[in-house]
Amino acid sequence: MAITDKDLAGFGLAARKQIAAQLGKDAVKQAARKYHNRPTERVMPNGKTRAFDSQKEARRYDELAAMLRMGVIRNLKLQPEFTITEGFITSEGNRVRAHRYTADFSYEHLERNSYVKDGGGSLEYIDEWVTIVEDVKGGKATKTRDFINNKKALADRGIIIREV
Repeated sequence: MAITDKDLAGFGLAARKQIAAQLGKDAVKQAARKYHNRPTERVMPNGKTRAFDSQKEARRYDELAAMLRMGVIRNLKLQPEFTITEGFITSEGNRVRAHRYTADFSYEHLERNSYVKDGGGSLEYIDEWVTIVEDVKGGKATKTRDFINNKKALADRGIIIREV
């Protein structure tokens, strides 16, 4: 019995990876091609190979890794997870799972803000590290209703997702 992309499309990424682990490497490739993307591998600084879901995501990693080496950004994280709502148990004893969102990247970027000193009229600059959360999108089809809702929910908490 063969499992097709259509069969796997109803599952989340974690479930597709779990199914793929049970079925073998070919299933991983099928599961990752929901939007006709091509999984692409990169060698990480620790020497291990990491598979990115698409060529575009791998290229963005290359750009961010270069920026990290130059000191333009810091604290680069791959696949950071954000909790939108905490899990809990209802008064009836039913468990409600936490709702989480996994972005492609997050990092801190140095931004220079200026303000006018009191009374003097001269500008003073304050440098601060601002957290950036990115999600690599391949087009309109990848902006699912789930993504849009998660983006709005995180924006309410002050976490802005930048689409790349």
